[in-house]
Amino acid sequence: MPIATCQNALVTHGIRLGKRAKSTILRPQQQKSGLKIRRSTDFRSQRMIKYKGVANFHSLAEYYHAALLEGDPLVKAYVPQPFCLGYGKKTYIPDIYYERDDKRYVGELKPRAEFDEALHQALDNFFRPRGINFVVIDNECVYERAIAAQNWLTVVRWLLTYPDIDTEQARLSVLQQVLEAGELAYGQIVDLGDRTSSLAQECAVHQLLHAGELTTDFEEQFFGLNTVLRPC
Repeated sequence: MPIATCQNALVTHGIRLGKRAKSTILRPQQQKSGLKIRRSTDFRSQRMIKYKGVANFHSLAEYYHAALLEGDPLVKAYVPQPFCLGYGKKTYIPDIYYERDDKRYVGELKPRAEFDEALHQALDNFFRPRGINFVVIDNECVYERAIAAQNWLTVVRWLLTYPDIDTEQARLSVLQQVLEAGELAYGQIVDLGDRTSSLAQECAVHQLLHAGELTTDFEEQFFGLNTVLRPC
């Protein structure tokens, strides 16, 4: 197989697919999205929580998938477009890198999970010895969870809007209320007559959900006052 190296790779020099890989070290770092790809794709850009910085996504599926990773308490971090690898005379940039439950993954999102078999095998051969699992993710499965993805994006935006609110006591209070009641509607925590006074409690709810200390059904209904919160 012909081998080429991406000249603008933001990882250890010499990363190549195939038997002649020069390095066993991979440092995931988001590759730049040029103007051409921004114009030719369903491009989105947003600050996130588990990715430190402004994350770029080249499709709605990538965007929703990252939102679902935000909502998975077992996911520690992720990086969109994490590597630039040589493949034949071309370069290949995967869609996502993420760490979940002490395992590492590189993922590609495709309609019906259809992916070039030769490239799939080359990627599997390259990543597996380095302790990374290469997976192809079905776009349709991501779209089936669109409501959950949008709910987690709401949580992320809330947390980014109020990063400096002191919620230490509010988190303990909210968690205790939910534990004692067994379940509690979000509207029972919010003071509708004075939202300012309950801002810390509202922030605490979003933090507890994102941390996996509270749970709710985000799959069927959009987040609102009737959303039922439960202890994990």
